Amino acid sequence: MVQSSLAPVVVLIGRAASGKTTSAETLARKSPVPVVVFGGFIRKEIEENTLIGQKAMAGLKTQGFVPTEIYMNYINNLIQANPAKFRNGFIVEAFPRSVFQVPEFEKFLRSKGMRIAHVFLFNVSKKTSARRLQTRAKQTGREDVLPVEQRQALFDQHAGRLLAEFGTKGMVSVVNSNHLPIRRMTNFFLARHKARVRTVRKSKLRIIRPRIPRLPRR
Repeated sequence: MVQSSLAPVVVLIGRAASGKTTSAETLARKSPVPVVVFGGFIRKEIEENTLIGQKAMAGLKTQGFVPTEIYMNYINNLIQANPAKFRNGFIVEAFPRSVFQVPEFEKFLRSKGMRIAHVFLFNVSKKTSARRLQTRAKQTGREDVLPVEQRQALFDQHAGRLLAEFGTKGMVSVVNSNHLPIRRMTNFFLARHKARVRTVRKSKLRIIRPRIPRLPRR
């Protein structure tokens, strides 16, 4: 199967509290293209102490990431439940998180007749990310599994190689969310999304003029 005939998958990545989940949830309501959001699913499994939750927690504590198989099994279950809905690709939030997860994910996608076509980096500084996390914790009373400092360090450790993997192929676009409130930033992303990933007949995705990202200075 040639590359162009594979259904496109669009990936949203960024630091914690960069706005990618908010944008993904908004896209899920507004876009005909299915959007896969992991946060609520993983959190629920951990809170209910299911087998999946236990494996996710073990992975977070030892590696800083939920095991790849949990992400892919979740996506696979969604596709099997409604193959027609996913026939023309989908948008996925916060996965892959490491370059080491890319080969297995790409192999899985190829088995489904899909490919990673584009990556959106939600670019936000450590300071802004930390402030938003603190605000969220106060508003929701929800504590994250990993400390803020550890989450920042993990992103710094893995993001560069992950973005280089896709950036050298011209597959990355940047959304600067440092100074935009989350709601305004989401609207900005939606406008950018419509310009770069257009929904056309048969709900196929068309990627337009990607850019190579610049990571924020530490």
